Amino acid sequence: MDKVELQTKTINLLNPWWQDIKIELGIERTNYLTPVIETLTKRQQTLFILGSRRVGKTRILLQTIYRLIQSGVPAKKILFLSLDNTNLEKFDWYNY
Repeated sequence: MDKVELQTKTINLLNPWWQDIKIELGIERTNYLTPVIETLTKRQQTLFILGSRRVGKTRILLQTIYRLIQSGVPAKKILFLSLDNTNLEKFDWYNY
């Protein structure tokens, strides 16, 4: 498998909603989700979620993604990348 194929496979695995696959989202963190979704839908600003390792940042993002899909945002319009994934080294995510 060449590098582009590996990157494509990795991106598809990181975005299971593209294939209408549901994942375990854990306990909904409403206190965090509400301001995140408000920022994304009303203000349309870039959003950064900062925090220590293993505190739930990715889980909140995944919960946000599924909420956006439920509200009518097309699943293919949502791209999630984990840039610390070694399969995505030197990936031109900006042009993707």
